[in-house]
Amino acid sequence: FRGEGDSFKGKLIHAGVTYDFEIDAYTGRAIKWSSNK
Repeated sequence: FRGEGDSFKGKLIHAGVTYDFEIDAYTGRAIKWSSNK
């Protein structure tokens, strides 16, 4: 995880799929989500 002001960015790798995401620091909601096989 990396915090950048009002959001946190992260990366998760599961079963060969990479997920990139950004989460709003105040609400906890995902504001960006993408995956690559």
